[in-house]
Formats: sequence, structure tokens, C-alpha cells
Amino acid sequence: MEASPSNLPSFHPSTHKACQEVSETCPEMMRSGQWDWNRPAAPLDRIILEDGTKVTLDNRRLDAALEANQERIPFIDHQARHPLPKAYWNDAYWRSKNVRTWGDVLSIRTLNNRLPLEGTRNRPRRR
Repeated sequence: MEASPSNLPSFHPSTHKACQEVSETCPEMMRSGQWDWNRPAAPLDRIILEDGTKVTLDNRRLDAALEANQERIPFIDHQARHPLPKAYWNDAYWRSKNVRTWGDVLSIRTLNNRLPLEGTRNRPRRR
């Protein structure tokens, strides 16, 4: 499934060094056609809340797509109540938070960044 990046709310800024590097290099890669949206990890994860609100977990790539003026980007929809893939359960951080659903991940990430569950349309600040 694809959507316009301007229609997907984002929510969590990151200070992780690798995340900053992605934010700085991805727009140029997207503009030049070097970014491969077809590779398995490329689509953005998008959580659908009970009221139909859609919130992406992938703010860095979303921000890069906006900066690169990408018209359409791929995403994968997940209902908030649906279970996470087992890979998340095996991750030490998520295991310590006792997450089981996509909604759990969204709740933790928005809470950690003092944002509402439905996200924000404000673009993340680069640090």
C-alpha cells in the first residue's frame, strides 16, 4: 500500500546517532533514486487506532521522504490491537516494557516523547 508522506502523522524525535545519519543522508538518496523502497525493511509501519486514526512509527524516513518531495511511499498497516511479530518480543528493550501489540509500541513511544497517542503533524526536529 502507498500513501502521500504528507498524510501520515509522525511522532517521535530521536537522538540516536544512526538515526541522525539516516535523516541527513536519506533525502538525497531518495531524490537521486538510490533509495530502494522495495527492499523488505523499507515500507513504513503504520498503526491504525480504533477510531481509524493512522500513525506511523517511522518518523525519520517519513521526514526524509517529505524533504525529498516523494509523492508516494510504501507502508504496512497494523491494527493497534494486533500482536507484534515475535522479533519484537525477543528484543530486550521491548521485552522489558512487556509489549505484545502494535498499540503497546505506539503507546510507549508517544508517552516517551510526551505526545498524544494520535501523533502530531509537526515534523521532527533534527538534533
